[in-house]
Amino acid sequence: SMKGQRALIIYFTLLFILLAILIFPTFSNPPHVDYWEAFFTFHQVRADSDLSVWPYVVNHDPWRHGTFRPLAYTILYIEHLLFGGRFIFNHLSNLFFYGLTLILLYFLGLRLGARKLELAGFLSIFAVLYSHYDILTLTFHIFLIIGLCGFITGLLLYFHYRDRGNIIFLITSGIFFLLAMFCYESFIFWPPAIIILLYSGGK
Repeated sequence: SMKGQRALIIYFTLLFILLAILIFPTFSNPPHVDYWEAFFTFHQVRADSDLSVWPYVVNHDPWRHGTFRPLAYTILYIEHLLFGGRFIFNHLSNLFFYGLTLILLYFLGLRLGARKLELAGFLSIFAVLYSHYDILTLTFHIFLIIGLCGFITGLLLYFHYRDRGNIIFLITSGIFFLLAMFCYESFIFWPPAIIILLYSGGK
């Protein structure tokens, strides 16, 4: 209903304003922790004419870390190209995707049968958990948040496919799952979950 939509918009607006107020003092901070290695890599790539930029960034050091996240450094490199030393935009983009995660979790909760009031209460606590402070302030890990957004979006689209049988939903679901996997290789475990959901019989 129109009233319910208005209430939802007001709720998320207030929630995001609260989050922005809580982390506003960190907006002037430069990226830290793992970012320095990334910056070194990016400046090395841009300074060395013998290096092929994008393949090097996409395939950055996969064996030493024992991981396969081709979009991890790619996303960080794009931010580096777009924002340079204007680190406030790193924080704003990080906050945007964190907020998008909260919205997607709300719709996933509805799809799984949770009640709106319960979801609002859960997300209000979830959004400001102290353990999430690093997620909001360490902008280096934005690729993990984007990966989670991709996974939840893919799951929601898969539910639409299961309900309506439209192959477009299945294709777009797979694209978002791939986005999640390439951001964070742990999401490679989604295929067994999809098989379980397909044969569970529930909606």
